[in-house]
Amino acid sequence: MSARRRKPALKTFVIPLAVYKTGVHVAIGDEGEGAAYCRKILGDAPEGLGEAGRCYTRSGYPPVIWLPGKPDTSDAAGDLAHEALHAALFLAESVGINVSCANSEPICYLVGYIVSEIIRRTF
Repeated sequence: MSARRRKPALKTFVIPLAVYKTGVHVAIGDEGEGAAYCRKILGDAPEGLGEAGRCYTRSGYPPVIWLPGKPDTSDAAGDLAHEALHAALFLAESVGINVSCANSEPICYLVGYIVSEIIRRTF
């Protein structure tokens, strides 16, 4: 009998953002389990999470970032930054922050924080 390789369990955590009175939910791993986690948090989730990752947002709910694996390559780090920006823009809009070149610091700090927290918690 050959040994079956077990898929790593879905890693989930929440990045608390007290100033926004919410957090960013993060799921890293299997696409099917990631979709189930999104449904649990948001009540539903579109079919298919995508190849590189996805950020799900729904008014009145926290954003959920799904990544297929650790962001351990330059491409995966770029995908993480991309999804973190989606989450940050959603959060900024939800509290009335106008994002522009003249007012970019709030979004830049938020994206940096989300990215650094995901990296810190996955390595």
